[in-house]
Amino acid sequence: MSDPEYTRIYHREVRSERRRLGLCLKCGKEPAIAGKTLGLACKEKSDDESRRRWANKREAVRESYRERRRLRAERGLCLECGKERSVPGRTLGAKCKRKNARRWKMTRRERERRLKAGRVVLGEHDRVGV
Repeated sequence: MSDPEYTRIYHREVRSERRRLGLCLKCGKEPAIAGKTLGLACKEKSDDESRRRWANKREAVRESYRERRRLRAERGLCLECGKERSVPGRTLGAKCKRKNARRWKMTRRERERRLKAGRVVLGEHDRVGV
């Protein structure tokens, strides 16, 4: 049976040596991608695993979000924060409504500023000189 402290120190030293040599920290067999800690093969495996794990969780997360908003609506609470009563006939409380209005106003101003600077605004992204 191995000592957990020894194993932790050993792995730390292995990763440190691989980092010094510019190798993938996971496998140590191939060079790490520039500015990253993993090699191409390990990064692709990690990305695939992450996508698969998220795909399995995505619907559950969406469903819990919908359920939380439904319960807040039934109780007459603000759907955004759930802390205060929603404004009659609306779904948000007064504070969240003001906060959202301020955010949209700032976004609108930023879009106008970009248009004046000669940029075409496409949703969240913009292109120069188009």
